[in-house]
Amino acid sequence: MKQKNKFIAFLLWLFFGFLGGHRFYLGTPLVGFAYIAAFVCFGVLEDQGQSDWSDYPAIFLFLLWVYDFFVVLRWKGNPNPVEKTLQQIAAEAGAAATAAAEAATAAAEAVAAATATATATATATATATNNTTADVAASEVSSLSKSFEIQKERTHRIVVARHQEPLVNMVYTEVGHADDYEVFGAFAGMYADGGLFHQTDDGMSISDNAETFASQFYPGSEGEICTALEKMRAEFEVYDDDGDLSGLSASGNAFIQAGQEDENGTVEVYSSGASEDFIYDCQAEWNLQFYKDENSETDGVSSGPVYPEEGITDALDDLNPEVWDRGYYHSTDDGTWYEVYVTETIKGYFHDMSLDHEDYENLKEFAAMNLDHYQDDNQITFFVPDGEEDFTLGELTEIFI
Repeated sequence: MKQKNKFIAFLLWLFFGFLGGHRFYLGTPLVGFAYIAAFVCFGVLEDQGQSDWSDYPAIFLFLLWVYDFFVVLRWKGNPNPVEKTLQQIAAEAGAAATAAAEAATAAAEAVAAATATATATATATATATNNTTADVAASEVSSLSKSFEIQKERTHRIVVARHQEPLVNMVYTEVGHADDYEVFGAFAGMYADGGLFHQTDDGMSISDNAETFASQFYPGSEGEICTALEKMRAEFEVYDDDGDLSGLSASGNAFIQAGQEDENGTVEVYSSGASEDFIYDCQAEWNLQFYKDENSETDGVSSGPVYPEEGITDALDDLNPEVWDRGYYHSTDDGTWYEVYVTETIKGYFHDMSLDHEDYENLKEFAAMNLDHYQDDNQITFFVPDGEEDFTLGELTEIFI
């Protein structure tokens, strides 16, 4: 189903929260009806003059409304274009202020150095001679502690598109020395949200929050680095009025002209020096509808099922009510997409369900399994190819039972 906007969710929470408007938008209507029931109960008791009893639904409404602020806060919606713009402006203003401070510091140091040279030339010369190695090392540390700037020669792009629709749009850059560095990157795709990644000697980390990364060379500048990369990534993208990625920009289309489409209409293009290893490293954790087969004899692309543009909207009948609150499906030429929602009871038993959790490794066997909206909305999305007999909706139901 189509991704929703966190900004709209906040507006609904603020203005229509006591009627549960935001809960209907987030896809949890049962909680929305609980809001309405409590609101009606409060009104009836007040109307009958039962002011002592009416306090209870009023307190319930207020506490639930405050709790839902944090629910909306951690809910993963589509990026707000206005918010992204303000973040970029703030990042650029911060960079400018840092540069101005450095310039002032450098000027003060130059004056002090000139004075010291005039009064003690011989001593300064001897100190410089005896400490050449230490000065070089200090210079390297100083240069790395300055505000981060993208180096184009160390920044690379990867675009995978099908019929000019971006399945993967990735930008990454190397940070640090030539022989000792780390990598920051940003990626997105047309049929799901994107993310950020940070690779060090300790491994790969993927998140939608740059604050979870810890840079060895630019501590405290992780957000600035990722904002710059997201801005570069967006240069290849076009968004619709709702803020959803709708295709490639003119620059993005020009970039993919360097490649050739395969029999499925898929083209995979890398800038000079870009490595497909970052696709292999990220694809196990990203939510994009694309998968590259590392073990393919022809080193080709296994695109996998593509999330339907029209969404998954056909209601499912005969679901097990002990497991499923509701569900939807969408049939394609290759199989069937499912979008199902567990009950609150099942959620209580499986509250920590994640593809990264060792107890749920078997869920990775389901095609295109996506749990991005499980924590907030109880939602599970997956695909069952035609002819698949093991990893089906029935098998998933059995796992919960």
